[in-house]
Amino acid sequence: MLKRFFAIVGPLFAVLAIIACSGSSVVTPSTQNPTLTTTQPTAQLVATVAPSAIDTAEPLADPSPADVSLPTDTPEPTPMPATEPTATPLPTKTLEPTTTPLPTKTPEPTPTNTPEPTPTTTPPPVLGSRANAVPLGVVVELLEADVAYWAVVVSDTKPNANEAVRAANQFNDPPEPGNQFYMVYMEAKYLGPESASFFSDFSLKTVGQSAVVFTTFGNSCGVIDDELPVFTELFTGGAIKGWECWQIPTSDADSLQLLLDENFGDTRVWFALR
Repeated sequence: MLKRFFAIVGPLFAVLAIIACSGSSVVTPSTQNPTLTTTQPTAQLVATVAPSAIDTAEPLADPSPADVSLPTDTPEPTPMPATEPTATPLPTKTLEPTTTPLPTKTPEPTPTNTPEPTPTTTPPPVLGSRANAVPLGVVVELLEADVAYWAVVVSDTKPNANEAVRAANQFNDPPEPGNQFYMVYMEAKYLGPESASFFSDFSLKTVGQSAVVFTTFGNSCGVIDDELPVFTELFTGGAIKGWECWQIPTSDADSLQLLLDENFGDTRVWFALR
């Protein structure tokens, strides 16, 4: 078989050589710079020549076609690049929910203790005023140009002296209906220079809730025992004492006060009789 093959192929190569030398052209593909992946057309050698020794040769038992195409190199398939496995992304870690801080409780302001306003203290009325009469048994000095002239004290009272007045003198009239006799025991001492009488400097009056003034002349009780000698002249250090009496409405008895009123000045001193 090999001999027959070479007997057929040998002349064929000789023919091919002659064609190549005779300037026959080779058909080439039109595609420039084909890539390995592009299928190239198979080049065919075409020749028209006179009968040659090939024609006179003994026919082969298995004649081959006149035109023999050279086997072409089958291009190797382009290897596909290995595909890198796609990295499966790791699952995103779910963040823990942020704890919302509780709102801070605003501390309530500590209440400031506002000091209570100091109550305005009204000074008590002057001792000896009608609102603050001199109590029983308290000695009061009466001043003139800051010099003490008299010292006076009321030491006892008889709110209902009707029987005492009637007993003192049978000729005394009884009090008028709705009235009664009221007696006050007091002492007065002269402290000034030279001499003076109590009557010359002061008048003795009484006032109750009726706000009516009662005097020893207009509201006299009559003759009484141990009466205060208001007309007696006194030198420095001399003193008098005794009772004085007024006829007053019975309704004024519980609220009665004694008023020592200066005759030629503005001095007034109130004495409590309870």
